[in-house]
Amino acid sequence: MEINALAREALVNAGGIIESSFSPRKYANELCADAYDKQWRFDQQALPADLIKRGMAVEDSSAPHGLKLTIEDYPFANDGLALWDIIKQWVTDYVNYYYPEQTLIESDLELQSWWTEIRTVGHGDKKDEPWWPLLKTPNDLIGIVTTIVWVTSGHHAAVNFGQYTYAGYFPNRPTIARTNMPTEDASEEVLEKFWAKPEEALMQCFPSQIQATTVMAVLDILSNHSPDEEYLGENIEPSWEENDVIKAAFERFNGRLKELEGIIDERNTNKNLRNRCGVGVVPYQLLKPFSEPGVTSKGANPKTLGQLVKFVASMIIVFLTATVDTMKHSWGKIQVSFHGNKFNIAWRVMKEMINLRKQHYRVIETGLEKETIKGYAHRIIGGRDNIGGVKYEADFDVSIDDFGMVGAILVENEHHKEMFINNIVLHGFPNGSINVTCNSWVHSKFDNPQKRVFFTNKLREEDLKNVKGNGEGERKRFERIYDYDVYNDLGNPDKSHDLKRPVLGGKERPYPRRCRTGRPRTKTDPVSEQNSASVYVPRDEAFSEIKQITFSANTVYSGLHALVPSLQTALLNPSLGFPYFRAIDSLFDDGLKLPPTKIEQGILRNVLPRLIKTVKDANDALQFEIPDTLDRDKFFWFRDEEFGRQTLAGLNPCCIQLVKEWPLKSKLDPEIYGPAESAITAELIEREIKGFMTIDEAINEKKLFILDYHDLLLPYVKKVREIEGTTLYGSRTLFFLTLDGTLRPLAIELTRPPMDGKPQWKEVFTPSWHATAVWLWRFAKAHVLAHDSGYHQLVSH
Repeated sequence: MEINALAREALVNAGGIIESSFSPRKYANELCADAYDKQWRFDQQALPADLIKRGMAVEDSSAPHGLKLTIEDYPFANDGLALWDIIKQWVTDYVNYYYPEQTLIESDLELQSWWTEIRTVGHGDKKDEPWWPLLKTPNDLIGIVTTIVWVTSGHHAAVNFGQYTYAGYFPNRPTIARTNMPTEDASEEVLEKFWAKPEEALMQCFPSQIQATTVMAVLDILSNHSPDEEYLGENIEPSWEENDVIKAAFERFNGRLKELEGIIDERNTNKNLRNRCGVGVVPYQLLKPFSEPGVTSKGANPKTLGQLVKFVASMIIVFLTATVDTMKHSWGKIQVSFHGNKFNIAWRVMKEMINLRKQHYRVIETGLEKETIKGYAHRIIGGRDNIGGVKYEADFDVSIDDFGMVGAILVENEHHKEMFINNIVLHGFPNGSINVTCNSWVHSKFDNPQKRVFFTNKLREEDLKNVKGNGEGERKRFERIYDYDVYNDLGNPDKSHDLKRPVLGGKERPYPRRCRTGRPRTKTDPVSEQNSASVYVPRDEAFSEIKQITFSANTVYSGLHALVPSLQTALLNPSLGFPYFRAIDSLFDDGLKLPPTKIEQGILRNVLPRLIKTVKDANDALQFEIPDTLDRDKFFWFRDEEFGRQTLAGLNPCCIQLVKEWPLKSKLDPEIYGPAESAITAELIEREIKGFMTIDEAINEKKLFILDYHDLLLPYVKKVREIEGTTLYGSRTLFFLTLDGTLRPLAIELTRPPMDGKPQWKEVFTPSWHATAVWLWRFAKAHVLAHDSGYHQLVSH
């Protein structure tokens, strides 16, 4: 939730990084909503369903994972399906243990409420769609949970952590195209300039210097793993570790993930798998479960983290709450252990006291009031756990006759600052200890007098009421309220009319909901919400202190807003492109010297320490690390085979799809967008594959594949072209599956709809060794890659 807040603050906001540097500029979020409306379905977020939908696999019970891939060497799918099966088996073990009978699923009101809320509130604009899975059986729950775990782990890793590796050298993945194709309504003067200096013309099509360097810095940040990252399957929750069945299931899960690591390593050394192995090819390891931080291998230096954050804890009040039980227990003393901050941060606390005052708390299940117990706590000398937390202990004398089973523990923080509680362990029970997993911040009673409740196994209803919002009031930082709202905070109309943005969410523009903040409406637009210095997220959803230092909303926001003015000052002309390829290479060799203005360089050194290099004259230089792809092969981005390979093993490997029908036709209204038939003809394709087979044979044998951004982008072409220094087309790119299992690009079609009194324009470009045609092909590839980059950032990611 905090990364979503960060994005609204500095990335997808009006005039932010995405709108400034990616296609289709200020309409980026509208396009994202368009894609959600037309393409998104929950059931197709499951990897097997996604592959089948795109024609990249068919069901086959005899094949590995029950699917036969259309392209056998498809690294994203090969590794992804193995990971999917491992996740599904883990989820199955847990679900079958907790829900051994089918009737338990439908009778679990809290579970049903959770799924109903996802469908009818979180995705309220699609709540009536027929494809939503039912939740009536254990298998239903297994499918739903596996999909959610996959999207937030495997899928996200595949499209996020390789960003700098694949896009750090921006000619490989330009984020925007600034000039039209030289052949579109071209005058003799334009064509002559293109013929005379094609490299210079291509450089003008690429992103400007400020667009490229800003995006490169942002991708470097986004590609990083936080030093406190927890990998899926790495550590079991302490409360689950006490259950032998669940612990065994987790250990099997962990073991399978480790086996997958070895399988992926072996695949990456198999020279027969040309989509993941070869001279200069970066091994595909984005889905390695416990790999070093992705393919980027970056992270903050842990030695400096202890110097960055300090945390002071103080007085806490804890209440034991019991439920009446007909059975009597001869308890002795109950020992409560408090783990403090869960991160390796020193607590400088001389003396702490936990005062257990006598209070009354109404027990929901019984309606009876039980008196809480008084005691004192002390810090254990040398009492640190293996993650640096501080331990406290308190002893309680419990009446054998009067006190029932402990249902919950209420915590009140008397200090003026919040405190993080990792877990609470109750010792002294006949059947063993009770481990209450908290992993939560406890607010100060001076911010909110309401006590925090941590449950053993009961009394959840009251807490659920406390965290559900009612759509009213502005949220405070210390609160844990979870509520929903539309995306009406992306614009800034009070600052400028040009920064006004439409609301995402609702009948006009369907979209998922965000976390409600309740900020006041803007003065000039009653439907828009005001911006603020920080964006509310429920306290337990906020980044850890370590992550806030390395990747927080404030530091990234400050860094980006210090970086952009510095770049503007250094580059002078924001629309200036790179003059030639050697100038791009100099970003990695020499860096870009930044001017010594105000305190911005100090901010940049702290936020982007790997990129900001100090030079001899005491100024700073923005010097980028060489991406692994470029370091292995300086001309990797130039090769058509690499262009095709990255659709299967690159940054956006989930958009390539099988061509199932011919001829290719648009589904848009021809009265508005022109003739629907594609200009890519059967004769052209058969010529490009050298008569190897007919078009019908190629389709029947599943040899043709396509990247199709035609219908999604074409409605935006006219309005995007009204923005200075930007252009757009609808595009289709066709590939042929060769005998060695690689994809060879065959043709790129670029289309402009009727506009400004001109008819529809479309042209097909093909690979060529002819001097003029090969440069036109490079131009066309730059446009398609900009389309793919925009779709990746706005939809896939």
